[in-house]
Amino acid sequence: CALPILFTAPASPPAQASTPPLTSDAPAAIARTTSATARERYERGVDLAKNDGLEAAIADFSEAIRLDPKFTDAYVQRGQAMFKNGNVERAVTDFTQALHVDPRNVAAFKARGMAMLYKGDDDSAIIDLTKAIQYAEIDPTSIPPVEVFYARRSRATLYDRKQLYDR
Repeated sequence: CALPILFTAPASPPAQASTPPLTSDAPAAIARTTSATARERYERGVDLAKNDGLEAAIADFSEAIRLDPKFTDAYVQRGQAMFKNGNVERAVTDFTQALHVDPRNVAAFKARGMAMLYKGDDDSAIIDLTKAIQYAEIDPTSIPPVEVFYARRSRATLYDRKQLYDR
């Protein structure tokens, strides 16, 4: 006579889809997820900044930076939004942070140079604009040619102001 089964082992809990498997690739999977999320926040911030939603754009860029502290474009864009919002010191801080992460970031050098020009720090502006121009010559795809033109024009204005006509 067969005995009735009174106890069955509990079924194993379903695997959570959002948790990467515990393999040697797990940190890379987490990094890809974080980077994708940071990229999404960055792109949303760019769209908001284009439509004058500066405060919301700054919040999105800040979140992208929190998710990926080495996301140089997010620092540059947040700095640009800060500059447009009238917070030049915070803008300079973001451009400088972008340069700590990527010491050859042409956009950060140009943006910081323009902020220094606005602040009246002509010597620092010349240094940053010169570096932007030099790195853009090494890698012409780093920023659009029109931005290199603006950097050159701004630097020429500074040279004129300082009566450095030979430059």
